[in-house]
Amino acid sequence: MKTHYGPLSSTCETSSEVGKGEFGNSNNLGDILDRLEEKQMATVLHERLNSRLFWLVVLIGIVMLSVTLHVPMPRQPLDSAWEEHMLSGLPANYVNGQSLTDIPTRTFETAKGRVSEAWLTKEGIAFSDRRETSLFGLLRRGGWALYGGLLGKVEINGSTIELYGKHVVRERPVLWFFLHWGIPGGFGYEFFLLHRRKGVTKAEVVKKWTFNRFGILQMIIMDWPKDVRGLLFYDRATRTATVTILGFTEVLQESIDMSNRLGQTDRKKDGTWSRSVAQNTS
Repeated sequence: MKTHYGPLSSTCETSSEVGKGEFGNSNNLGDILDRLEEKQMATVLHERLNSRLFWLVVLIGIVMLSVTLHVPMPRQPLDSAWEEHMLSGLPANYVNGQSLTDIPTRTFETAKGRVSEAWLTKEGIAFSDRRETSLFGLLRRGGWALYGGLLGKVEINGSTIELYGKHVVRERPVLWFFLHWGIPGGFGYEFFLLHRRKGVTKAEVVKKWTFNRFGILQMIIMDWPKDVRGLLFYDRATRTATVTILGFTEVLQESIDMSNRLGQTDRKKDGTWSRSVAQNTS
């Protein structure tokens, strides 16, 4: 009786191919399990990456929406209040809409024309409001701060010529745990030459000088001015007021003819003009 081994041989050959294909030629069970684990890990990492990308896109969308909906605090109301007190010759110190009762005892002469110290005198004016928020309240304490006051004063028979200085600071909202730091968004300085007539409630602005540096680009390339001062000189002989502004790259000095505004108020009784210079001393 003949025995045919063909099919059996074929079956054996087929069995020997187990382990080939997706997992290579190895028929070792441990290698197969390792490769399965690697494939599962790759799948998990891919899913995690997709999840992180999804939340990153969501976060970017929230930030963009917050920026779109964010309305910066306007500066104009603070400017109007500051200048109203300046024209009226009244001191002020307001923080977030509330008036502070502390009254400085220093006179404006002690500031020696320095804008940074003028608001700490009896003639100082300060308005600040840092209630601006962003990113749905996550960023806080943004706003504006306006500091300054009287820098120089010359009395002429009851009427006065005055120089005021104002320092403007823009602060951007910050994270709640950095509230005591603040991010500057620019600064500005403004100087006002005033004529205050005797018996008139409000002074008249004769001349205004403005120095502004606001915006991200300006914040990167700018050089911060230090010890900014405004000095007032008056010559009775020529009846001209000279304003000198120090602390910037270049010194600004400008003389203003006050004769039309003063009229005859600084003429002496004998009809002659007195020659003297009133000034701030550094």
